[in-house]
Amino acid sequence: MVLVKRLKPDILLGFAISNITKFSIDQTIADFKLGSFDEYDPMVKLSLDQTRFIGFSPEKVRDQLDAEDVRESFILLDAETTQSKSVWWVGRYLDEEMESVDADRWRQMCVVNVSSDERILMKARFATVEVPMFHVNHLISNMDIFDIFDNIPLPIDPHGPQEPYSIFDWEHNPPPPPPASVVASPEEYEKSSEAAVTQNFVLGAGALTEVVRLKEDVARENNLQSEWTTVSVVPQSEEGYPEGSLSFTQPWAFRK
Repeated sequence: MVLVKRLKPDILLGFAISNITKFSIDQTIADFKLGSFDEYDPMVKLSLDQTRFIGFSPEKVRDQLDAEDVRESFILLDAETTQSKSVWWVGRYLDEEMESVDADRWRQMCVVNVSSDERILMKARFATVEVPMFHVNHLISNMDIFDIFDNIPLPIDPHGPQEPYSIFDWEHNPPPPPPASVVASPEEYEKSSEAAVTQNFVLGAGALTEVVRLKEDVARENNLQSEWTTVSVVPQSEEGYPEGSLSFTQPWAFRK
């Protein structure tokens, strides 16, 4: 039987800072699940506290969590969440993100409506559905908050509203989920050495000589698509799989 390896999702904390209706809470959770590909193999899960920080500013929430040695990023639901289907993603303070000289320069160029001694909390408003992908990219250092600021009008007012950041059309043309990592025994996959197939895969100095995919019926049974891909040998830790088993990725049978 094919083993579909599951990720251990990160946990992102979320807090309401305004009184939010049950409808809006449910909508936020649904949008977050959509953006994290929860139906397939979720990248991140949301842990939402609806009451603890009602009436707090983002800065006060950050300071309270820091006092508890909770230094991870988090999201905030506020009065705008219901109408705009968006939340604040909150990171660290500017002086913790940059060296002092660069932080001072960024403050002068990109920020308005702050006093000279005020610490600037690095936060950006996201369409809720976009948060999981950014959060995971932030965790693995593929993106940071400054990448977001490169794509929104500057200067920003840390105390004012922001238009929600969004790059995908999740309703009409959503991005596909990341492929599944599978372990398959010899009777569950097929190989090809045909040049017409392998020439599409380049590794190092030239094309691969062999590629692999799940058999059509096996892929269908596991909610996957059968698609040619590169091969890796099954690690010894995968107990119970017969000799010749392989590990590779296959796309999910994605439904738009």
